Amino acid sequence: MNVLSNKQVKTRKPHCCAYCGRKIEAGAIARVWVCEDGGDIQRNCAHFFCDMAATFIKEFEQDEYIDSNIFYDDIHEYYTDNLADVFTPEEWAKYTPEEQCGIILGCENVSPQSDILI
Repeated sequence: MNVLSNKQVKTRKPHCCAYCGRKIEAGAIARVWVCEDGGDIQRNCAHFFCDMAATFIKEFEQDEYIDSNIFYDDIHEYYTDNLADVFTPEEWAKYTPEEQCGIILGCENVSPQSDILI
């Protein structure tokens, strides 16, 4: 798989996060990358925090293709290993996957910025 472009953008319309599978709202900051694989072109979008967490979490092991079930498992494993003494399971479950990623990164109150619209 060959990455043709990879950039942070502000979305003009809703997209689907390649990691968590949830909606990326219009006007949100997202990571967008375009890949070529055997002549096929694929465009992917991800929530800003989901993309950062996928890079940050050491347990997150994907091959060339993204699997949201593995992503959820890795987020949960990180919570169990590092945050279970901070949040009860009920408290943790109230957050969306994107919010959980922000908490894991320690920047749940930070708003990413970008001027590139897609």
